[in-house]
Amino acid sequence: MAEDVIKDDRVNETVDECHLIIRNLVAQFPMGCVCLQPVRTGSGIIEDFIIVYINTRLETILHLSKGESTGKTVTEAFSTFDRQGLRSLIKMAENPDDGEAKAHEVDLSIFGHVYKASSFYLQKDCLLCFIVDIHSLYFRKNYHRFIPREVLANVLEENNVRLMEKEALADHQQPGSRPCNAAEYHNRHNALEILQTTSDIKEPNDLMFRDSLTGLYDRCFAMEALRMYVDHQVLPMSIALCDVNGLKTINESMGYRAGDDILIKIADVLNARCRADDIVARWNDGEFILLLPNASRLDVQRIATRLKGKLQSICGDNYNIVTFGYATSDRQCRSAEDLLREAEKWIFQKKLLITQSHRNSIIRLLLSMLHAKSTETEEHSDRMANHCRWIAQRLELSDELLDDLILLSMLHDIGKIGIPDSILNKPGLLTEEEHQIIRQHSQIGYRIAQTVPELKQVSDYILAHHERWDGTGYPHAIKGEQIPLASRIIAVVDAYDVMITGRKYRGPRTKEDAIAELQRCAGTQFDPNIVTLYVKLLTESVI
Repeated sequence: MAEDVIKDDRVNETVDECHLIIRNLVAQFPMGCVCLQPVRTGSGIIEDFIIVYINTRLETILHLSKGESTGKTVTEAFSTFDRQGLRSLIKMAENPDDGEAKAHEVDLSIFGHVYKASSFYLQKDCLLCFIVDIHSLYFRKNYHRFIPREVLANVLEENNVRLMEKEALADHQQPGSRPCNAAEYHNRHNALEILQTTSDIKEPNDLMFRDSLTGLYDRCFAMEALRMYVDHQVLPMSIALCDVNGLKTINESMGYRAGDDILIKIADVLNARCRADDIVARWNDGEFILLLPNASRLDVQRIATRLKGKLQSICGDNYNIVTFGYATSDRQCRSAEDLLREAEKWIFQKKLLITQSHRNSIIRLLLSMLHAKSTETEEHSDRMANHCRWIAQRLELSDELLDDLILLSMLHDIGKIGIPDSILNKPGLLTEEEHQIIRQHSQIGYRIAQTVPELKQVSDYILAHHERWDGTGYPHAIKGEQIPLASRIIAVVDAYDVMITGRKYRGPRTKEDAIAELQRCAGTQFDPNIVTLYVKLLTESVI
């Protein structure tokens, strides 16, 4: 008898350990997950399930808490759900035969959202169920993205006509733009519905694809629309991401209501000021996306500039409220993911220039190290940045290259933090050996910038900013237009500012002398075209 009691205790301990392991496992899953114990009739047929454990994700999906569900049967816990749907689900979870786990899958509509439910027996009395969000994939696969198709119909139809004219082949005609007959997956009377067929179901309202705060389309809609544009080869095709600067700080200092008010105002401006065929959507908490069909790179830059001007009034001219990053497919179609990656890259890089951004702390740290070691000053960087803006404007350079130039004006000599102070701040002339050491600063700066993903493009410009037009510069002795344009511009601007401000080993020159020196070195040290333009700006007193 005692041995039987000990044996039972050991079995119970093993069961408890097993349940603990399962519970910990279920809690870690990112998708919805529940552990169920079958309730059988006298003849062994499953008639219900007891909820052993439910994870946080599934609580959110089902609008239930652990206290409302754990320990109860499925029919008790989900009493507001459709009884027929619950019975169908219970019936599908058959008994495992000879201990073999049998998996079951079904598509469900839960409160109007589509999920795939998968279940299998981990043990004879332990059924694991997983609920995975397939809302977007479900409609993409079964209903040809009905809502985006209707909204984009005009653009897609016009694009189809252009493609037909270009290819002159009837079999290349894209599908018509008339909306497909789609399924209504949101049953307002039943919180739970098993989806079996697409026939006889009405088309849903596009409010399902709207952001509740701003009224704009949501991320799901924007992604489907962008993929549809790509599938239909709409060219040119541009996107713009609009990131709200300092939203976290606003929420923490002024409250979330103030942050929400700003988001609503930004959404209203974007929606009112974009073109008729453009799509404006809320991409995430502090970011919006613009889908701009038939917009070239120049078009999207103009649109972004116009929108920034209108958005600036929301928080005053002294606060840069948004940062735009954009990407364009011109002659060749690019994937939706590729366009998004490029736009996000420009967002990250531009954030380095914005004082409200946490990423700007990287710049501040690097500059503080440079200013502590050398004679380089913030005023020197500011003057160079201002001069670079004027040159970029006259050359009609892209916003991206202008951002690169501004970063370069601040960080071109960042490699000097790796040069010994005794050489860097020596009041007299340097020896040849010291010259060789200080020439390493462009390579050191390159390596430093390479460690910051958003500065990788600028790192190439840092490396080349001491190359010469005639090919006698360092470190790689490249010449002419082999030298990146940004490096050629910064070389001229840096030389001029150093001449008029002076250094410890040389006093400042007059403006006239500095201009004469630039002209003398044009074609040897400097790009002659950049020198000509820069001298014109200086003599016209534009800068």
